Parts: sequence; structure tokens; C-alpha cells
Amino acid sequence: MDFDLQKAVLGLHVLVGMVFVGLGVQNFVSGRQIGLVLNGLLGLLIIGMGVGVSRLVD
Repeated sequence: MDFDLQKAVLGLHVLVGMVFVGLGVQNFVSGRQIGLVLNGLLGLLIIGMGVGVSRLVD
């Protein structure tokens, strides 16, 4: 079985980014709309960085 570093980097960044998006949704449900915006943006930035870094790794 071959280990694909590119897919691993992308997968980990997507996982961590989705955690931040989930925290943003949780903040929105509890009435803090700014939490959705800030955590959502942070999550999207982490996912975007994962896409960029996964293209560089190889």
C-alpha cells in the first residue's frame, strides 16, 4: 500500500477546517452570529491552505 502525502495533507486540512465550520454553526445556533462568520472564514482559509499545500507537496 502506497502512502499518498498529497491526499493526507489535503484530508487533514479539510478535517480541521470542517471542525472550525462546525464551531461556527454551533455559535450561530447559540445566538452569536459573529462566531459563524469568524469560524467559518477560518475554516475556509484552512481548507484553502490545504488545497494549496497539497499541490506543492509532491
